Amino acid sequence: MISKDSAKLLNNLFENHNDLTETNNTKRFHPTVVEIKSVLDELHIEGKNCQVIRIEETSNRLAVPPHADGPIGYESMIIPLSFRGKVCTILFDSYYKNNNDNPKGFKYRPTKNKYYKNEWLSPDDEIPSGLSNKPFQNKNYDKLLSYLPIEDLFGLQIKKIVPWQERHIIKFNSNQLHSGSHFKGKKRWLLIIKKIF
Repeated sequence: MISKDSAKLLNNLFENHNDLTETNNTKRFHPTVVEIKSVLDELHIEGKNCQVIRIEETSNRLAVPPHADGPIGYESMIIPLSFRGKVCTILFDSYYKNNNDNPKGFKYRPTKNKYYKNEWLSPDDEIPSGLSNKPFQNKNYDKLLSYLPIEDLFGLQIKKIVPWQERHIIKFNSNQLHSGSHFKGKKRWLLIIKKIF
């Protein structure tokens, strides 16, 4: 868990930043290592190991469909900063296999449907491990994932559902497929992707 002072610093940086790519439902900010050095120190992370540092806020329900943040050898950390109601990060039992440094990560989209204008999609030859040959079946679909077409969850199996708690850290391998859940209003979080070997 990060301290209240760290959360306040992150929220202040975010709120005082102008995002030139901001849409009416999503805003992103990439703070520098120097700007959040005290937060990284608290987390015992060396700035040189950070591949991505991003604070994001969205009201777009489709903002976080199944994806992997990066290749093998990296760890993702999500730290919720603000949200309303129940919000979860859903970890799937599937992994992006590429070993190269793909800065975009991997999007799992069996239908190849784009959810928003100019969205990039991963090529067909990048297939994650751990997929079944069965349609997605889980009692939590209606409650957590029905904002997504069920066809775009084909072959996935939920490994873990992690409820959000403000300032609490959610860690997982960056090549593990994961997604967001339903949420109300807006949600804001810090994402750090760091090299682990």
